[in-house]
Amino acid sequence: AAGTFIPFVAGLSEMRFGRFLAFDVPSVAVWATGIGVVGYVFGRNLELVDTIISRFGWIMLGLLAVMVALVVLRRRRRTS
Repeated sequence: AAGTFIPFVAGLSEMRFGRFLAFDVPSVAVWATGIGVVGYVFGRNLELVDTIISRFGWIMLGLLAVMVALVVLRRRRRTS
């Protein structure tokens, strides 16, 4: 869920596309590997997997909110 908002925040902070890709591609690889490992190890207990992924998503959403707030504060300081 949080991965949907990351490009929005990158654009909001005027991040260059090359820099965005330098961070996004490795993070997608880590995410996909992590999900694969969790699925392999805990595949028989789907409720636990759902809980782990859900909590991680909420944590990422919280980090996104903090990042957006920091960008907004930075822009306000720059204009005043």
